[in-house]
Amino acid sequence: MGISPKAPVFHMNQVSVWVERLFSATGQQRLAWSLVALCLLPFVVLGFNSHPSLDDFSDMVMRRHLSFWGAQQSLYLGWTGRFATSVLLMELSPLRWPGWPSFYFLVPLGSLLALAGGLFTLFTKLTPKVWPMRMRALATGVVLSLWLLQAPSVAECLYWYNAVAVYSLPDALFLLWVATMVGLVQSRRDVPEYLYWWTATAGLSVLLIGSNEVVALVVLAGLTGATLWAGLRHSTHLVPLLGLLVLALVAAALSFLAPGNMARLTVIEHQVHLGRAIMGAIGSSAYLIINWLGNGLVLVATALALPALSRLAAQPGIPTARLRQVHPLALAIGLLGLLVLTGMPSYWATGGMMPLRARTAVYLLFLLGWLVLVVSSLSWAKWQWPGVQVPTTWPLPVASLLWGWLLLSFVSDHNVRVEHVNLGRGSNNVIVAYRDWLSGAAGHYDAQQRARYRQLQSAPAQRLRLAPLVAEPPTLVYYDITTDSTYWGNSAYAQFFGQRTIWIGPGGHAPPL
Repeated sequence: MGISPKAPVFHMNQVSVWVERLFSATGQQRLAWSLVALCLLPFVVLGFNSHPSLDDFSDMVMRRHLSFWGAQQSLYLGWTGRFATSVLLMELSPLRWPGWPSFYFLVPLGSLLALAGGLFTLFTKLTPKVWPMRMRALATGVVLSLWLLQAPSVAECLYWYNAVAVYSLPDALFLLWVATMVGLVQSRRDVPEYLYWWTATAGLSVLLIGSNEVVALVVLAGLTGATLWAGLRHSTHLVPLLGLLVLALVAAALSFLAPGNMARLTVIEHQVHLGRAIMGAIGSSAYLIINWLGNGLVLVATALALPALSRLAAQPGIPTARLRQVHPLALAIGLLGLLVLTGMPSYWATGGMMPLRARTAVYLLFLLGWLVLVVSSLSWAKWQWPGVQVPTTWPLPVASLLWGWLLLSFVSDHNVRVEHVNLGRGSNNVIVAYRDWLSGAAGHYDAQQRARYRQLQSAPAQRLRLAPLVAEPPTLVYYDITTDSTYWGNSAYAQFFGQRTIWIGPGGHAPPL
């Protein structure tokens, strides 16, 4: 029997209809939701296999021996001026409570929820009555996914409580701070809620300046810029903003000039001149931008979101409409200046780039600044050149090409050497997270840690040699105890569990008698 020549035509028509549906506006939203879910899933699952690292035990040893004020005074005078995160580290650590291994998963889960809540609140404030809830939720998921995909150290800023308290939670509070600043400048001084916005912004400003130097400098720069802008425009917001700036400067003096910071610098014993710190921060900022944008992932995601962002930029009477008053080039220079500013404290104190956990926090701020720059460019372009239009949806060939590129970036670990030994060592954290999960490495690591806790709790006041970790999934493990029983981390770990000393063998220093 012959085959009807119409059968292939019918088949191709069906494929064409399917492709058109897939890349329609609704279909692309479904694709975006699917990718967001695939990005977030492994990090949530791996949270149930996560465990604290050495600083977490060290903080709790100090807290056990000192009162609340005693611990805060010890930190402020002897180690750090981060008065806000010092409270988080000592008082909210899960290690303070019995049975903490059973609910330590709340650290990564809480971190993700806090960041998602901050992003959603900010998008709600920036897009009132323009983006429905599902669009704000999708935008939140997209930004979180882009952050997780290329974050320099997920192990630190998601699964290590110390870095979560010092960097990730302040990032979430910073998002809320931006939202309160928007609420403040959008309100009239003669309305009752103005005091609410000012008080909320003031409280968050003090907390953020006492959290870490990176976000503190961004808050100070933001308040300084907003105050100067209000002064140049003779705005009624000048006096309230000036009050916020003075309050922030007082908090910064308490934090930056703390005796603990000076004591810590003497321990580090490495300081550089201001000029070298500035040049180092400029070079490292350029390096980071090249890495964050170089593989095209952020650029392709931006291109796919361009129609939605263009519609947002065209809306009058919302906070983002004010961006058209700033030239995109000036905004780009300002954002680059902020990035350089965040890199200076590390060079000033240590002579090198900021640690991976700080770069991870800065990367989220970079994504937020990048989004602002794109919307600002679209707003300014529509204002200056009304005839220039961005399509409300991309044509089918363009949409399919962009989604294809994005999917390839999503499933690739960028193993440019094409060697099996380098699988999972690329810059795609999602691929690494799935590998750690599905290979069983995370479960094995969890079992090893729990067995170690049981051993340490079964016989206190001993000198114990522990087995080294066989499974060390890079998504979860920051660092562990060493073969040196005199190492500070070993000592803190031992004291937390009531042991005299511990080490992992074979080899290393003999335990002290």
